Amino acid sequence: MTLRLSVYRAPWRAHIAEVATQTPGLLPVVKGNGYGLGQATLMPIAAELSGTIAIGSVHELAGVPGDVTPLVLTPALLAPGRQDAIMT
Repeated sequence: MTLRLSVYRAPWRAHIAEVATQTPGLLPVVKGNGYGLGQATLMPIAAELSGTIAIGSVHELAGVPGDVTPLVLTPALLAPGRQDAIMT
């Protein structure tokens, strides 16, 4: 059985913008498969909302735009590939 998710982009983006405006200090989270939408789709949207984006692990650092500070949620023994990454 297949589940297909359709997102109406304009209303969804408007909702995201409204929530972001009403939520000071919002920290977008883009991890794993991007909640089914894909990291490549969500990362630029998250970057519009904040200068910091939370990601799941150091293995996802490559997908974070260079002008955004990544916050890595999963502890890691190895140093990340980016010096600006915030490790938790």
